[in-house]
Amino acid sequence: MVEEQLPPPIQDPLQARYDVQLVLGQTHGAIHHAVVNANIWLPIDPEGLTREDLEAAYWEVCQEFGVLQAALNTGSFDERLLAAGLGGAQGAAKRKGFFAKVKALCRQVGGSAADFLARMRPALGWSSTIVGSVASALQGEAKRFPGAATAAEAIQEFIELLLNASESSGTGDNGTPNGSVNAVDKRGRGKG
Repeated sequence: MVEEQLPPPIQDPLQARYDVQLVLGQTHGAIHHAVVNANIWLPIDPEGLTREDLEAAYWEVCQEFGVLQAALNTGSFDERLLAAGLGGAQGAAKRKGFFAKVKALCRQVGGSAADFLARMRPALGWSSTIVGSVASALQGEAKRFPGAATAAEAIQEFIELLLNASESSGTGDNGTPNGSVNAVDKRGRGKG
């Protein structure tokens, strides 16, 4: 009996670029969702990180998304995206995990801070994985598009900042971060 073998995954550099650009757009949206809802999950600590700190840093990172998208638009990095695991079966697996978690983050509204954090952390974790792969693909390519690799690294660092901030926002008995504002309303925004 001969086993049937699956065909090798399609390694289309142009499709890899399109897929990465779609993921970057949704990563930008997931980050925005986390930042505008920081009053739900970030503890109020006059000496610590504030929502305003996150918002100021977020606006800087928004520019990095533009730099990264512009670099990808050149097509100069398409083959390197494949080499970094952003096409074929690896890319498909990463996108499948990513899309499921971003969908859960953005579609479900209402609930406690603990619920929001439980949706936010995996979405940002998958975002970090993919942005890290993009950063890897752009390493050593400064001559082709200066600032592209640095932009990817800055985005990944901001995602890590959000993850670190969310890890340090322990939740109280009522499911809200210790010292934070209260739960999420039906529109997905923090109350208070």
